[in-house]
Amino acid sequence: MKIYNYLDKANECFKVAVNLYSFNYLNDKKILFAIIRNLYDSGLSSISLFYEKIYKEKDISIYEGNLDFMEYIDKNIVIVNKLKSILEKHRVSTVEFFRNDNLVICSENYSDLELIDNKKLMQYFKSVKLLLEAANVRGI
Repeated sequence: MKIYNYLDKANECFKVAVNLYSFNYLNDKKILFAIIRNLYDSGLSSISLFYEKIYKEKDISIYEGNLDFMEYIDKNIVIVNKLKSILEKHRVSTVEFFRNDNLVICSENYSDLELIDNKKLMQYFKSVKLLLEAANVRGI
């Protein structure tokens, strides 16, 4: 995939996630997981873009003298990995339900519970947006 395709996909997926969130149907599991899927795709495309520039093209100009840049990216990559984990738990989950404005994803024996609330969702939006902004601003 070409670099501009990564950037286009990242921007498009983020816009879709924002539009779905604006519907305010956060008590609908399908829409909530569509939001999470689009945030994950946007974050993954942004990360892929950095990987292409730094490792495949050996272009370190995106650092622009900022040595903390990769640490900044790494912090937000953790959130993208968390989104991947949520999607995986959703895929294998036998029980999912809403309780007190939280989506609860349960493992088969209820030993592993994942709670998703609006506060966490906003944190995911913020992290993916920071990755996307870094990709857009760095002139990639």
